[in-house]
Order: sequence, then structure tokens, then C-alpha cells
Amino acid sequence: MNDFEIKKEQWLKEVSDTCHEYALKIDLDFYVFQTSANYNPDLLIIGINPGGAKSYQTALQEKRYDKRPFNDLGYNENTIANKPQWEIDNKEKGADVMRDRFERVFNQDNNLDILENTVM
Repeated sequence: MNDFEIKKEQWLKEVSDTCHEYALKIDLDFYVFQTSANYNPDLLIIGINPGGAKSYQTALQEKRYDKRPFNDLGYNENTIANKPQWEIDNKEKGADVMRDRFERVFNQDNNLDILENTVM
């Protein structure tokens, strides 16, 4: 494992531990990333995310976790670059507005076509 991967894993573990403590207090499930965090991105977007729609305890029970692990803090796909299939299947708008806004700035015309390699 290279130096970047070691530091990234350490940071993700800190995020998992901190979010776990907050989630226990408010009992609201959460996800930290709207993308995968398993690479070294061209762009890192940091913002606030209010969390999931179920209780944290329910989410833990469903996944048989004692605590959400560092490698389960987000989606396996990049939801800011592409509409995920589960949004299409459920006929949800999901992050359509967010994707539209990002695509206005981060595109080939602006020489900023980097959303595919972005972590949010």
C-alpha cells in the first residue's frame, strides 16, 4: 500500500469513527460520500450531507454492523457524474439538479471535464 492509500484509509477510519458517534446520538443513518472514495481524484468536493432516510440502528441491523465501517461510507458509483440505476429504476429525481449544476461548470467546453474522477 502506498503512502497516499495509507493516509486515505486512516482518514476514512477517522471519518467513520466520528460519524458513528454523531449517528448514535441522533439515530439517523448517514452516508458520507456521493461517490466512491477509493481513488486519488482530480477534484474533491466537500459539503454537508444530511444523511439517509432511516434510523442508524435500523441500518446497522440490516447490514449486521456494530458500526458503519470506513469502506462503507458512500456509493460504489459516482452519482455526480452519472444518474445511478437505482434512481432510474425508482423513477426518482435524486441528484438531477446537483448533476446539472456541476455539469454547467465541469465540462469539455470549459476544459474542466473532470466529474468522472471526482470525490464528493
